Amino acid sequence: VYPEMRMYSDTVAYGVLQNSLKSDLCLDQGPDTENIPIMYICHGMTPQNVYYTGNQQIHVGVLSPTIDDDDNRCLVDVNSRPRLIECSYAKAKRMKLYWQFTQGGPIQNRKSKRCLELQENSDNEFGFQLVLQKCSGQHWSITNILKSLPT
Repeated sequence: VYPEMRMYSDTVAYGVLQNSLKSDLCLDQGPDTENIPIMYICHGMTPQNVYYTGNQQIHVGVLSPTIDDDDNRCLVDVNSRPRLIECSYAKAKRMKLYWQFTQGGPIQNRKSKRCLELQENSDNEFGFQLVLQKCSGQHWSITNILKSLPT
């Protein structure tokens, strides 16, 4: 009906993403001008919208309505740091943008095998920063599961 509209039939889970270490914090896209995801007090507004897709991408922030708008931003492992990069660019550049995630389990990059985890950091506003590191058993959960998660 609207050929320029983006289709989101591939979403398997969505909502806010929380870590078991500090459940009042949610994954957040952080300041608009930067591409660095942060942990922030949960408020459930657009910057904290997370979508996990059937092809194992994690989209963070506002979903792009049409193909003419800026693309969605995907969580990517860039030099062992979590970054938000336009999905189409990350895919074209063969960046590390695919993640294994199970409800109540780790979030692990399929290529680097590093896990998205929280690390205590007193310099940060809420005492934690997001890191990619050897998996230590931290658990993540997302608000809504639509279909069984890909394994």
